[in-house]
Amino acid sequence: MIRIVMPTCDIYLRLSDARFEEAFEGREAKCKAQAEVWGWTVHRVVTENYVFPDGRPKPASAWKRRKIKTPSGETAYRVIRPAFRSVLDDLANGIVNALLGEDLDRIVRDPRDMEDLIDICEITKASARSLSGSLKLTDGGTEDEKYFARILVAGASKASGDTSRRTRESKEREWERGNYGGGARPYGFAVAQNTTKYYRNLIVIPDEADIIREAADVILNKDIPQRAVARDLRDRGVPDTHGRCNWTSHSLKNILTKPSVAGLATYKGQLKEGPWEAILDRDIWERLCAKLNDPDRRFDNMSNEPRWLLSNFALCGVCNNGQTVRAGGRTQR
Repeated sequence: MIRIVMPTCDIYLRLSDARFEEAFEGREAKCKAQAEVWGWTVHRVVTENYVFPDGRPKPASAWKRRKIKTPSGETAYRVIRPAFRSVLDDLANGIVNALLGEDLDRIVRDPRDMEDLIDICEITKASARSLSGSLKLTDGGTEDEKYFARILVAGASKASGDTSRRTRESKEREWERGNYGGGARPYGFAVAQNTTKYYRNLIVIPDEADIIREAADVILNKDIPQRAVARDLRDRGVPDTHGRCNWTSHSLKNILTKPSVAGLATYKGQLKEGPWEAILDRDIWERLCAKLNDPDRRFDNMSNEPRWLLSNFALCGVCNNGQTVRAGGRTQR
């Protein structure tokens, strides 16, 4: 493998919480300034971050695990960080010979990831450094450097696990008290102001509550499909929780089946009466959930019997361009 003579690095950044932390721009500038001091050339800046559908930044956890299937065929939980893996690929392929980040626990908290980083640096004689000095692997890493890196990542892993455990226990305690546990506000409600996290209450928004009651009524009593209800909300310009009109049958179902609309707090599938006003009576909500979650509804319109006999066969008499008539989910032409 041909190694790079001049020090070239990838800068790796991870945003834990966009509400309280400095934006990427300022943190990137600090890393670039330090790279210049060390005489490192920056190949690229890699950010481990996710975004919500509306573009808002979503915290990128260094610890949260997902269920995957390992190469051996076993099912296990692993920390999945694609951006970090792309940096390891750059190191392994000789595209760069250094990694620069802010702090060890911002670069890696899973001992498995640390071992991968150590192995790649050892094989390619690459370096890994942090601004804080908590991570230092020089030209493959000395035995002392690798030892301290392993010790620190073990401590960071334990700290993440302890935080996760305390959060779960706190949420469970507050669920037992019937409090709203936090997160994105449910449609139909606003979070009460001047309340602390995990001790919050919900206040009904009348206009949104009317939309929920209207949708529940037409689906239950008039047997109108949820897709048609979502299309009607889009056509009327009714805003969702993000102020847009991107209603779908899926998003509508999520709103109508959320326990909060029946005045219920939930934790790991368990339900308890909440301190806020219910938008739908519980019996109505349960009937609605039963109908919308009925697996047979998915196949109501699936059969071999033709429904649109001229679809993709008859020529359109309006377009005059040889296009055939076809039927779609939202429009027909």
